[in-house]
Amino acid sequence: GDYTQDVLIRQLEIDDTSPVKNISGKNTTPSELAARFNIKITPTLLFLDGHGNEVSERIPGVYSLDLYGGYVDEALDEGLRIIREK
Repeated sequence: GDYTQDVLIRQLEIDDTSPVKNISGKNTTPSELAARFNIKITPTLLFLDGHGNEVSERIPGVYSLDLYGGYVDEALDEGLRIIREK
């Protein structure tokens, strides 16, 4: 709920074979998206612009629950800054 005005958040189960739409609107699967972005572990957070380009450093896994929210906030701020500068 903290980010609903600035970002669109989607969660995918990478071993799911159900069809989903990619950023360009074409059908794909979560496992194909995971392969495209070279995701090996879960959770992995990606910060993408509207063209599917990473705009902030991804967050693979959870190292510290106490600090995780701060890492997410920092990555979102960086990604939004980059997007707004374009």
